[in-house]
Amino acid sequence: MDLTSREKEITFYWVLDYDYKQIAKQTHLSENTVRTYINRIHTKMGVHSKTSLLLLLLGIKRNIEITIK
Repeated sequence: MDLTSREKEITFYWVLDYDYKQIAKQTHLSENTVRTYINRIHTKMGVHSKTSLLLLLLGIKRNIEITIK
């Protein structure tokens, strides 16, 4: 799960339900570049949808919280 800082930024907006156009505006990238980043993120994380990505991230966060306690 080695995402670049840019991929993390895009993931942040993506899971907040921003669409490609909104993410592009926030990050000063083209919509096509955002689409490419999201495809890379899905590949790196081993998921195929925003829902799967969100569930994976929630699971990771939960595991971290349990480990810390």
